[in-house]
Amino acid sequence: MENLSGGMCKFFGEQDARHGGKLFWPGARGLPYRGKVSPLLKRHELESLPIVGDTYERVFDLSNEEDAAYYNWIRSHARNGLFSIDFIERHWDEDSATMRVYIEWTQFYTESPPGGLGDANGDADKKFTLG
Repeated sequence: MENLSGGMCKFFGEQDARHGGKLFWPGARGLPYRGKVSPLLKRHELESLPIVGDTYERVFDLSNEEDAAYYNWIRSHARNGLFSIDFIERHWDEDSATMRVYIEWTQFYTESPPGGLGDANGDADKKFTLG
C-alpha cells in the first residue's frame, strides 16, 4: 500500500457511522485506527498493527441526492487512498435518463488484534505484545 498521507489530511478527524466504529486519528500506517478506545502504544507498535479491510457492495441511483452523496463519499475516500474500488459497473437508463452504478469497495483501517488493547469486546485492560 502506498503512502496515504494525502487522505489522512483530507479526512483527518472524520467520524461517520459508515466506518463501522469510532476512528482515532492519525492512526498508523497511513490509515485511521478503528476501535473502542485510542491505542496506548509506542510508534513502532502502532506501525505493526494489522490493516483490515471491510468489503461492501451496493447499487446507487445517481439521480437520488442521498445515493449520489454516498457514492461520491466512497469515490473521494478511494481517490485519496483510504478505500479501494474493487469493481464498478455503470448503466445509463435511457428510459428514465438516470445513471445507476453497481460498486464493490473495501474500506481500510488499522485495528488491534483480537484480545488486544481496545478490541471489539471492549477489554481495554488487556495487553498484547507485537513481535
